[in-house]
Amino acid sequence: MLFKRSEKNIDKDELVKSLVAYIFNDQKLSMPVYLNEIQSEQDADSLGLYPVIYIWNECRDTGSFSVSINTKPIAHLLEGHIPRSHSNFNQVRDKVASILSNVSQSTVISTCQKVGAYPSDVFA
Repeated sequence: MLFKRSEKNIDKDELVKSLVAYIFNDQKLSMPVYLNEIQSEQDADSLGLYPVIYIWNECRDTGSFSVSINTKPIAHLLEGHIPRSHSNFNQVRDKVASILSNVSQSTVISTCQKVGAYPSDVFA
């Protein structure tokens, strides 16, 4: 169990830390995946509970790409510990997504630069 379920006294910071640590300690959850089929944010709405971190919108001409976070699996994991109706649910989910986004963005860029390859080559 990541953390104790308590509807009254929820330590948001502890929930965030625990959930981020859980995701980063699970190789399948923390590994970014390149999804060629995602062409827009609307396409990403069709994603289920996997992947958590996905790369899309790669343009080899400009060397650009997007790294995004699928909040559905984050919410699913969080829901096992606090209900969606809890006043802190969205704040915790969004904070976890923000941390994952920042770390993933820099990690993907660094990895691609070190390997000298595009995200679609490294994270396919």
